[in-house]
Formats: sequence, C-alpha cells, structure tokens
Amino acid sequence: MGQNQEINYRKLLIEQLPQRDRGIECIGLSGSERAYLISKVYDKHRMPILIILPSVKEAERFFEDLRFFASKANSAILYFPPYNILPYKFLSYHNETAAKRIHVLYQLMENNEHPIVVTAMDALMQKIIPRQVISQYADLILKDEEIERDGLIEKLICGGYIRSPIVEEPGDFSVRGGIVDIFAPLYPNPLRIEFFGDIVDSIRFFSAASQRKVKDVNEAVILPAKEVVLNKNILPQIISRIRIRANEIGLSATNVRAIVDHIKSGEGFPGIESLISLIYPQLDTLFDYMPEDVLFIVSDPDELEKTAQQFEAQITKNYKAACEAERLCVEPSNLYLKWQRAKELILVKKPMTLKTLEVLTAEESKSAYPFQIRFSVNNNTDISTTLKRAINTQHLFRPLAEWLAEKMDAGCASFIVCHTHAQAERIKSLLSTYGIRFTISDGFPSMTPDLDTFYISIGHISSGFVWKAESLAIITEEEIFGIKRQRRKSRPQQTRSQLLDLQDLKKDDLIVHDDHGIGRYDGLVKLTINRLTSDFLALSYRGGDKLYLPVDRMSMVQKYMGVEGIEPSLDKMGSKSWERVKARIKRSAEKIAGELLKLYARRKVEIGFAFHTGDADFRDFEAGFEYEETVDQIKAIEDALNDMQQPTPMDRLVCGDVGYGKTEVALRASFLCVYNGKQTAMLVPTTILAEQHYATFRRRFERYPVNIACLSRFRSSTEQRNIVEDLKAGKIDIVIGTHRLLQKDVVLKNLGLLILDEEQRFGVRHKEKLKKLRSSVDVLTLTATPIPRTLHMSLMGIRDISMIATPPEYRQSIITYITEFDDAVIAEAIRKELNRNGQIFFVYNNIYSIGNMAAKLKQLVPEVKLDIAHARLG
Repeated sequence: MGQNQEINYRKLLIEQLPQRDRGIECIGLSGSERAYLISKVYDKHRMPILIILPSVKEAERFFEDLRFFASKANSAILYFPPYNILPYKFLSYHNETAAKRIHVLYQLMENNEHPIVVTAMDALMQKIIPRQVISQYADLILKDEEIERDGLIEKLICGGYIRSPIVEEPGDFSVRGGIVDIFAPLYPNPLRIEFFGDIVDSIRFFSAASQRKVKDVNEAVILPAKEVVLNKNILPQIISRIRIRANEIGLSATNVRAIVDHIKSGEGFPGIESLISLIYPQLDTLFDYMPEDVLFIVSDPDELEKTAQQFEAQITKNYKAACEAERLCVEPSNLYLKWQRAKELILVKKPMTLKTLEVLTAEESKSAYPFQIRFSVNNNTDISTTLKRAINTQHLFRPLAEWLAEKMDAGCASFIVCHTHAQAERIKSLLSTYGIRFTISDGFPSMTPDLDTFYISIGHISSGFVWKAESLAIITEEEIFGIKRQRRKSRPQQTRSQLLDLQDLKKDDLIVHDDHGIGRYDGLVKLTINRLTSDFLALSYRGGDKLYLPVDRMSMVQKYMGVEGIEPSLDKMGSKSWERVKARIKRSAEKIAGELLKLYARRKVEIGFAFHTGDADFRDFEAGFEYEETVDQIKAIEDALNDMQQPTPMDRLVCGDVGYGKTEVALRASFLCVYNGKQTAMLVPTTILAEQHYATFRRRFERYPVNIACLSRFRSSTEQRNIVEDLKAGKIDIVIGTHRLLQKDVVLKNLGLLILDEEQRFGVRHKEKLKKLRSSVDVLTLTATPIPRTLHMSLMGIRDISMIATPPEYRQSIITYITEFDDAVIAEAIRKELNRNGQIFFVYNNIYSIGNMAAKLKQLVPEVKLDIAHARLG
C-alpha cells in the first residue's frame, strides 16, 4: 500500500466512523501508535469512546499513551480500574480503587463533555452500583447553606466512609466539634467543612499530608465512598434478601447473624461488595453508564477472549471454594456479565478493532469485517539495537543523530519523548555536538508539527514508532538508553503526615510528652468542652494523674523507644523528675561536644581538594539514570556536588527512606571524584550490601573506563591481596567494601571521596579510624535511620544534611490486607504474582511445621517453584 493510499485510508476511517454500518478492523498497530490514532479520531468527532484492553497493565499503559497524544482532552480521558481482588472473600476492596471507580461513574453520569474511557476486561464484566443510587446519594453542599451536621455524618457512614482521627485517604472522614473533614472520591484533596450551628460557614480543600489549607471553595459534591450504600430505609429488604439467600444455600442463622448485625447498624463489613446483588435488586454495568452514541474500541480481541475465559474459570473456582467453606455467597452470574453477553453488547455498537496481525479463526469469515485497514508502522527495535552496540564507542550518540537526520530527510517530524525537563536538557546538550538543534515542548503539540524541526516532548509513552504516512517519527528515552520500565500513575503520590504514626499506638503503650515526660496511652476518648465535642488522647501518669491531649496537638507526643526488656517508670505530672532527666542528658551530650567541635572546626579550616565538573561526559552519566529524580533527590545531588567543588572537605549526611534514591547521589559524587583523578571508597556494613552496590556501580559505569572492585569476605585471599595492591598502586578507581576496608593493609593511593552507607552499624573502633579520614577527604554518609547524635549534629549545622523525603513519582503504595487464613485468598495472591513474573515470600512462624505448610502451598498452587529458608539452616 503506497503512502498516499494509506493517508486516504486513515482519513476514510475517521470520516466513515459516524456513518459506519458494520465494524472496522485496523491491522498493523501494536504500540503507542494506537493511542495516537484514537486521539485523531477524538479530535475530529468528539464522540464518547470506550476502549477495552485484555489486562490492567495494558489498560494503564494505553491510558498514559492517550494522555500524551490527546493532552488537550486530558480532562475527558478516564481510567476505570477493576478491583485488585476477586469476590467471595471477607476482604474489603481498596479505598483508593473504590474512589477512582465512583469518580469515573459520576463523571459519566454528568457527561459534561464526551468522555474517553479506558478499562480492562474484568472491570467491564463486573456488575456495579446502579446509576440512580449514585444520583440519589450525591449531595451538593453550599457555603452559607443550612445543613444538619449529624445527618451528614449518618449519610457518610451509610455511604461507606470510615471515621478516623485524621483524614488520610479517600473514604476517610473526621469530626472535631463543628469541623467535618471528608475525603470524597470526586476530589484529589480532602474537604474541610466548618459549621456555625447548622450553617456551613466555610468549605475548603486541604492537604492530607500537611493538614494545611489548599484553597477555599463555595460548594462541593459528596459522593459515596464505596459501591455499597446502606440506606437505612431499605435495610429491612436487604436483610430479607440475605436470609432468603442463606436458606437457598443451606446456611444456618448462626452463620449469617454477624452479617445481619452489621447491616442493621448501617455499617458495612469486609467483603460486603461480594454480596452487592443482595444490596440492590438490580445492578448496572459499565455499558449502562456509557452514552448511546459510544464508539467501542477493542484491542487484541483474541487475547481478550482468552483472558476472559480464564477470568470466568477463576471466578467459578472461587465461588465453589466459598460454598465449600459455608460462606454466604451469590452466583457468579449475579456479580459478572458472561463474556458472551459482553461481546454481544459490543458487536451491536459496530466496534473498531485493533490488531497487530490479521488472524482469521474458523468461526470468522472475510464478510465478518469487510472494512479492513492495514497500516504500515515501524517500531524502533533497529535503532535501539544500534545504540546498544555503540555503547562502548567514543561517539555513542552518533547513530541517534543519523537516525533523526534520516527521518527529517524522509519528510517526518521527529520527536524524542522525555519524562522531565532536566532529561530533555541533557539529551539536547548531548546531541548538540552532532549539529542537532531541538525545540522543547510540554506534551505532544496540538498543531501540525514543523517537518524541519526536531522536537523533545515532555511526557510518557510506552514506545516510539515511525509512521511515514503520518510524517511522524517518535523515539522514547527508554529506547535511547536501553531501559524499559512500567509506568503506573493515576494521581501524584502524597507524602503521609508524620502525625499519622500515632495510629500505630495500642492501648497501654508508653509515650513521651515534651513537657510531662513518660506516660501511658489509654486510647482515644470523646470529650465535650464548651458544647464542642472533640477527640482526645488519654494519657495516664504516676499517681493516677490524667492528661487529655487534643488530637490537633499530637505533635507534642511520640512513642517511647527504649531499651528492649527494660520497663521505665512513669513520670509524675508537675514534678521535677522529667526536668532532671532532660538536664542530665544535656550534660552528657555536652561532654562529647568539645571533641566533635574540634574535629569539625579543623575540617572547616583545612584545605581539601576542590573538584571541578565536566560537561558532556557528566551530563551523559546523568542521562544514564533510568528513573526520574524527585525534587529532594536533585537537591541532595546538587548539595553534594557543590560541596565537592569547594576547597573545604565535605561532610554531608544524606538521609532518606529505602528506595528514595540515595545511591544515585553516591554514584554521581563518585563519577565527579574519578573524573578528577581521585579514588572513591564506599564502606558498607554487610557483604550482601557490598555485592549489591558493586553490581549497581558496574552497571552505571560500564560505558566508562573506570575500574571498580569489591573487597569483602566473598573474595578469595588471592583476590583480596590483588585488590589491596591495585588500590595502593592507584589502578582501582572505586572500591566498595565492608569492614575489610578499614584494616591496616588497605591503603589508597589518592583517596578523594569516602562514602559511608548506614554509618550507625559500625562499631566504635571503626568510627575512630573514620574520624581521622574525615578531616582530610570528602565524606558522604547515606542512611535511612540516622543515629540521634548524627542527626542532631546535622540539624544543628555542625554537619551538612540533605533530606530525601519525597518518594519516587511512580513508587507504588503498599496495599495490606488482614484476613483469616484462607486457601482461596492465598492461592489467588500467589497466582497473580506469578502472572506478573514476580516473587512471593510466605512468612511462617514455626520451624517445626514449616515443611507441612510448604506442602500445603504446593498443593494449592502446583505450578509454583517453592523452597524453604529459616534461621536454623546449616
């Protein structure tokens, strides 16, 4: 098919869609070009679209691709997720997932603009909350309007909201006197509604992380937090349907009494979503929420069919397991559409089908899809392979420059897609030596791009492509640097407030108050003071003294962390004992202050080595970082590099949680050190950690003439002796080692940078030797849990500190479920992890019967490869 013919076919596809009399099959599209085509369809017609993909992973990837190409319509692009657990278990669905689903359903009901909905097969098949229930529950709250506060609270409980001391995640609400905080599904931030009597005095959004105001608003819509709404007016009918179902499957009244009691109280219970067909007499599906003129787009129908069959089989298996366990459950047909029925509903709408290749089954004929369009789109496998081969050459980016020039000569607008502006500037600088000049833009341009211009677009797509008929060539930074990773983002990750750590407190735990010392936590209590009811922490002290602390002053207390096995005595309120303890600790701290101050004063006056940064080489090394730097991480890197460029020896502490990017700070500091002809030594507490860092350093420095060694007990005596000799001769640039590095025979010829990982895990003798090094070389300390003295010195300004408190943008939050031991839950969780090629750690608490548990797991999931490890292995 010639280029002009294909252009005509693409235009014909878009023009004929509204008047089509049968389905359309598009062949030859496999990557992000699918989202590009859909964006063009939407730009032309602004019609509602429902895109169905086989799996959650593919749906999320398509959603991100579509947001890149249709950036002007981002508010109309919605992702409807499935729940991450299957029914028939007494487990609650995840609050955040429930909120996302309610949000999308409400948006579809409002239908202010034609939506594009992306979803996975299992979400499409699931029966969901009826439209009229959401419509009846939705409540518009206006500023200066009269509303009964207690009625609002009762409605929140019926809608699945959970009362908590502090609003933290969607579905939480909190009441403190005349203030009601609600994290409603419709908004990314929680609401704070302040009452004056029964009048809404103010409405404002606030940050769940800092509890600070974001902005004031005049109105807000409250939606149910979950799909099960227990309206008190219909509770008798719900209870009647539950009892009828229990009789049908032969359950005794005892087995359902707890469920009925929960229903009578108007509160839900874990797993109530599995009984949703008993809550509502008639359920809807996603089909019922979509407009009449919706265009269905089906991706990879053969894979969709296979996945649907496997899904139906798993649902049936779970249902049988629930019946055998004598649980209250309903037929799968009451919770899910049959895939055959879903297909019929799709075919009625004359769908558009996306296929990589044409595969004709025995049941199909050419007449089934008479209107077929074959697109000619190339992926970037060739250029990616070429760039990998050039990794050890002097001009490693020359193939990319030649590829871009070739595409321009062929009449294509060329794009490089980067995740951040910093990465875009690096690539721009790296390619400037080849005469390539770029225009940087946020997202994909809505106007027709200039064919004589090279573009760098900021955004995310799963893959690049070359579509000559569209005069378009796109390559991603992953394809350039050879690193692929999954992108899963729906909303920015929020940093949790430190105040929330108190939710880990249990009754009778010891706490420390800033002013009153050690007391005992007696739980949360409600007190009414001046006609305002609020939550207070009840704290007890010696002699029966009681202190009631308002929850908004929780920053004054912290959990007691003492020596294991030693129970401290409680302090007495109003006595001088706590003041004496603080004074004694202060005197002890002052004893070591003199020595430390001498050490750090000497560092400030001694002249060290002032490193200087390279240009292209250093930016090339930065570009090799496969993830996006957070703001905190960039600040820590800049702090360390600036310190190294000063004549005063660096002594910086980088503090951050595991996985927050401390190692990248060390890598860039090491590159700067080696670039200036100095040696780097990295000291770690364990051999395993040494090997891990060694692998990371080797991978990042593989394109550079840098010699890296690992010195630990994992190396033979001969290897250790050779490494020590090479360090003395200056042949090794970077050495990573354990305590072995501190032995007398280890001498580095030209040490410039010492990196300490988790310094608190080294003993006193090791630290004495480290002290001598601190005054003459640059020292970078990495830690997730700094010892109090180190942290205090950093905070007081004696040592420099960089905090990495922001989690990586795409770091996934951990979802925790607490449930009784359940074979079906365990088997499903294991299989789900196996399907994503992951690993499973099953923690068991008895060495003597661990073999029996392993045999049981093997019986539940025969296909799993299983082994046992415990502390008594020889």
